[in-house]
Amino acid sequence: MFRAKGFCDLNIEAENSNLKESVLKALSLGYQTIAINQNVTLPSLEKSGSKKRKGAEEGNGSIVPVPVTVNLSSADLKRYKITREPVILTRITISYTDPSSPYLLKSADAIRQYDLIAFVPENDATLKQVMTGKIDVDIISLIPNSATYQLSRSLLKSSMERDVYFEIPYSPCITDVHARKQIIMLSHFLHRTCKSSNIIITSKAKCPTHLRYPYDVINICQFLGLSEIASKAAIGTMAHNAVYCASARRRGVSKCAVQITVSPDADECKKFVGIESAEEYMKSYKTGKRKLSEKCKAKKKKIKVDKSNEVDDSGVIKF
Repeated sequence: MFRAKGFCDLNIEAENSNLKESVLKALSLGYQTIAINQNVTLPSLEKSGSKKRKGAEEGNGSIVPVPVTVNLSSADLKRYKITREPVILTRITISYTDPSSPYLLKSADAIRQYDLIAFVPENDATLKQVMTGKIDVDIISLIPNSATYQLSRSLLKSSMERDVYFEIPYSPCITDVHARKQIIMLSHFLHRTCKSSNIIITSKAKCPTHLRYPYDVINICQFLGLSEIASKAAIGTMAHNAVYCASARRRGVSKCAVQITVSPDADECKKFVGIESAEEYMKSYKTGKRKLSEKCKAKKKKIKVDKSNEVDDSGVIKF
């Protein structure tokens, strides 16, 4: 199971020609976990002709590419003064408009090769399919440039319960005025609905100049409506949780068998109904023990020794 470390940027585009330079610059700026993203658009059945459908049945290589990796040598790390061990992940972002498209099922094995799986829903039908758990998804990228859908609080909360995270990219705010307005509106809505939980901030950088320092990103997040703590968590704790949940989802559910032996004195033992009752008992036990120790300390402070009393050679105190 892979784990994220330090500050994270979970979206560096693989399409740019300076991919290695972008990764090295991100690491030199202070990020330790990087995800190289590849965008894939699945064709719908209406737009795809008979030839495209026939080609898709023969092989899935043209639809889902092989994950892109970047090899960093010790000389590269030394040249950019990178001392911490980097964590480089692979990510795929899938855009589609037809929820009944068979390409998701056909490309399932190729999609599982990636460490992170993200989806860009482009209408209400695909948004509902992604958020209700009908397909495996780690990150939902809500890019409001061309998408036409309506976000509901119930769908967002159901996605949060399944440990799905929502992505807000900051590089479109730098390069496009219209995208900046849309992303600000989206981030404020997510902040009000999700209470700054399950929100991650990524660069979506297509070149090294789009990258910013982690603390500059924290300032941008505050401009987008997040608090200082939530802004730091968006590139830290929340990103770590997203990577951990993605890794756990890849491994699947683990099951084990436990043998329980009933003690003959079971009636005298303390019985609990679920883990919560046991935790409450432990908290009350610790609280009572702490109060008892505080009372003992208070009693010790009240005891005073009268030094005026004399003791004779026989050890008897004379009053």
